[in-house]
Amino acid sequence: MVARVRAFRVAGAATSVYGKALLTSAGGAAAATVKGIVPAEERTVTDVLAKISEGGAASLAEDAAPEGPPPILLGSRLAESLNVRVGDVSR
Repeated sequence: MVARVRAFRVAGAATSVYGKALLTSAGGAAAATVKGIVPAEERTVTDVLAKISEGGAASLAEDAAPEGPPPILLGSRLAESLNVRVGDVSR
């Protein structure tokens, strides 16, 4: 789909999916709206990956976490409410 949109000389296009989730950690729980992205495509439409203050976008690559839960980005307020930091597990 993204390739078909780019054929019309669109400056950027990215695949995404939105949903609602209840995130839990050892330190808390919170409801959140989640957005699934393809990092390479997302860079063409937003600068959210450039604004990461802890950790990095490289950890979002498909082969970055071969075992365990997939990596996620959390906003600072959500991370604070869950009492998590880079590398912690939330479900």
